Amino acid sequence: MSDFSSTRFHDLDVLCTHARPGLVRRAAMRLPPDAVEDVVQETLLAAVRAMTQWHRRASFATWTAGILRYKIADYYRVQKSTVMRLEALEALHPDQTTDHIVDVRLILDELQPQYYTVLRLRFTDGLSFADIAQELGVSLEAAKSRYRRAMAHFREAWDA
Repeated sequence: MSDFSSTRFHDLDVLCTHARPGLVRRAAMRLPPDAVEDVVQETLLAAVRAMTQWHRRASFATWTAGILRYKIADYYRVQKSTVMRLEALEALHPDQTTDHIVDVRLILDELQPQYYTVLRLRFTDGLSFADIAQELGVSLEAAKSRYRRAMAHFREAWDA
C-alpha cells in the first residue's frame, strides 16, 4: 500500500463517510445499542483491508452492507460462545459462580477499551497473540504488552 496516494485516501474517506450512516441504521436494527458503533467500525476496517476485492459490480454501500452481515454474525457467535462458557462455569460451581460472573463483568466494564478488547480477543475469541496483534494493527510485542497491562489492571480491580 505504499503507492496509496492522498487522492485515493480522500476517495476512500468519502466512500466510508457516505456508507457509514446506512451501516449504522442496518446495525441498529439487528444489534444491541452498545454494540452498533463497534460492529460498524469493524465493518469499515474490514472493507478498507479488502478494498482490492471490491470490483465495483455493486456500490460501495451495498458491498459494505454485505460485510456488515458477516460482522453481525461474528458478534452473535462471540456472544453465544461467552454465554455458553458462563453457563458451563455455573454448572461446575452453581453456588459461587453468579457472584463471580457479576464481579468479572463489572471489572471488565470499568477497564479502558483497549484493555477490554485485548482480553476479549484472548479469552472470548481465543486468539493467539499473533492474531491479536494483527487484529489490532500493532506489533506482536505491543499486543503482548497490552495484554500484560490489561491483566494487571484486572487483577488490581479484582483484589480491591
